[in-house]
Amino acid sequence: MSELTINLKIANRSYTININRDDEEDIRKAADLINKAILLYKNKYPLREDGPKEQDYLACAAVHLISKALRFERKIKDAELEDMVKDIDEILKEEC
Repeated sequence: MSELTINLKIANRSYTININRDDEEDIRKAADLINKAILLYKNKYPLREDGPKEQDYLACAAVHLISKALRFERKIKDAELEDMVKDIDEILKEEC
């Protein structure tokens, strides 16, 4: 596995990170999703003197994206459990 240094721009800040070359596409896509989620919240709650700050948008984007990932993870686990139940059911039908 070879390492690669890439530059990402997240929330109008640049980050230089070292990654595994195989992970580049996923990491760039993740940065893009973060920026899109930030933009979603910026459009929904525009900056004002007494309103949200850049850090608030980043926090909202993080919660938004992680909650989506957790829902997806739960769906995968539910599907795996359903497959296991079907397999057990088939075994029981064969035994009886």
